[in-house]
Amino acid sequence: MHSFQHGLRLAVVLLFVTAAMSVAKEPAQVVVFGDSVTATRGELKIYAHHLAEAFHADVHNAGVGGNTTSDGLVRFHRDVLSRKPDIVIIGFGINDAAVDVWKDPPATEPRVPLFIYEANLRHFVRMCKKQGATPILLTPNPLSWTDKLRERYGKPPYDTTDDHGFNVLLPQYAATVRRVAHEENVGLVDMNLAFEKEGAADLLLDGMHPNEAGQALMSDLMQPLVAQAIEHPAKKPAPPQPFQPGAKSESGIEYAAGVKELDHLNIHGPFVKRPDGALVAVSQGGALETDDFGKSWKTFPIAQGDEKMIVRGERAMLQTASGALVLVYLDDAHKDTIKWGWDKEKNAPVPGTRRDAYVVRSLDGGHSWEKPQRILTGYCGAIRDIVQMKNGRLVVPLQNLLMEEARHATVVYTSDDDGVTWQERETLDVGGRGHHDGSIEATLVELKDGRLWMLLRTNLGYLLETFSDDGVRWSPMHPTAIDASSAPAMVVRLASGRLMLAWNQTYPEGETNFVRSDKLHSQRPASWHRGELSIAFSDDEGHTWTEPVVVARKPKAWLSYPYLSEVEPGRIWVTTMQGGVRLELQEKDFVQEKVEVKEEVKEEVKKEKKPQGKAKDDVKKDAQPKLKEEAKESVKEKK
Repeated sequence: MHSFQHGLRLAVVLLFVTAAMSVAKEPAQVVVFGDSVTATRGELKIYAHHLAEAFHADVHNAGVGGNTTSDGLVRFHRDVLSRKPDIVIIGFGINDAAVDVWKDPPATEPRVPLFIYEANLRHFVRMCKKQGATPILLTPNPLSWTDKLRERYGKPPYDTTDDHGFNVLLPQYAATVRRVAHEENVGLVDMNLAFEKEGAADLLLDGMHPNEAGQALMSDLMQPLVAQAIEHPAKKPAPPQPFQPGAKSESGIEYAAGVKELDHLNIHGPFVKRPDGALVAVSQGGALETDDFGKSWKTFPIAQGDEKMIVRGERAMLQTASGALVLVYLDDAHKDTIKWGWDKEKNAPVPGTRRDAYVVRSLDGGHSWEKPQRILTGYCGAIRDIVQMKNGRLVVPLQNLLMEEARHATVVYTSDDDGVTWQERETLDVGGRGHHDGSIEATLVELKDGRLWMLLRTNLGYLLETFSDDGVRWSPMHPTAIDASSAPAMVVRLASGRLMLAWNQTYPEGETNFVRSDKLHSQRPASWHRGELSIAFSDDEGHTWTEPVVVARKPKAWLSYPYLSEVEPGRIWVTTMQGGVRLELQEKDFVQEKVEVKEEVKEEVKKEKKPQGKAKDDVKKDAQPKLKEEAKESVKEKK
């Protein structure tokens, strides 16, 4: 049966191959990237050999036995991206899903947790696309018991009495590959399904690795996708626009041309604009007020009487619709309750690790303050954002250290009385292990449809998102298309209605590699790139964004923990808690202004070739450059 179906597939594939080779000029550069299923194995003719014979292509084998996706992450730039491939075939999973029950003591968890496996796959796919290569994903093939494998893996969670008992976790990993391929819109070769249909035991060399027939089947399945990718290659990206430096600060920060350095500003924010136009901020010593955009400040104490207060840099503040200022902060004055320690041997927090979070209110614009209250007892490393919903509810995401799990999670708090009382709501936990791992340091914004949209820092190479209708119940966290290093973002809504985002991208501009953290920081090696601060804008509620623009750069520095403050409509301050970024930019310099195309103007566009008289012609000439491209889009939006 296998030989007949193999011949049938070859006949079909030949049509694709012939078409692809007829148009190919230079040989396509193909990299096969994976574990021992992909790696060269003695005299066995693996699928890479079949591809090299079938196509006008240079096929580079980057398979390494025993590798997980996390191992592949470390060598991805060197073994794959540095070759400038046209096509990358990505196949991992058997080792990721493996539970090493043969160890002493036996392992109880897979080598790579499912959420990290997914993150690694998405990273491979996105970086290939970014470089102009076509990625193709392979699901891991199913396994089959042999005497040797029963002896080595014959313990729970595996079941030697079941023919499929060696595939306890593998189907979940295969399903993840399918979902990633669908969501990232890339080619999929479903080896897991194909091997099950054909009879996995007959296609495996040793219960794990495909034999000659299995490798031939793999090749047959992937050749149509490879042929299509050769015939219709991905568009190679244009060379990145080089950073255009403008002013340079005394500390060595290079600001992009077109932005203004705020060299008089020594406060990093957040800045809250009162109805009277004054800006309010806080520092370690108290509240600050300026009516001349930071050139001079008035100071007002927050602590009452003999109480001491030292407000840390990680804080959030807003003014409610009723006029109350609400500050959520960490207080360094509470030395008796602050403790930090991490056991390197156990990779876990030491008992008693603690830093509480507090809230304090002002009802007179920051001149006097009420008595602070503690809202989180635990360890909160940073506070980033707070919003008020249209119904008046305040929502603040705080992070808390999960002591037993040895990672951070985000805990949501809400208030329905302008910050007088607070309720703990849902805990958002993505998993991980390490003193900087988990889902943390969230920013959030209310969308036009009334939902809250939260973006969370992770070590997965991108921001996570979650949504809520009420601030109480939140949707499952899901990867965004926003690639990010292990650093928090800030999202705000501008007066124009646009969303603006500031964050640190995964890699320096134009590069595909960066030094990653150790396992004490993160279970998954994470990019710690913070030497560039980028911004982007969205006109469609965060579905798409303008190309990221680096607005501040200082290699090897940390320009992170951004705040975005619109001090006047379209006039935005971008500041950071780390690194001392202080800049001002104009929204109009980074986005094309929207033009409301009314029905009568559309008629003018249609009649542009007809003489309209001098006055109308003059109007038409002024309006046309902006309207010409936007009129069609506006019509589509209204329909």
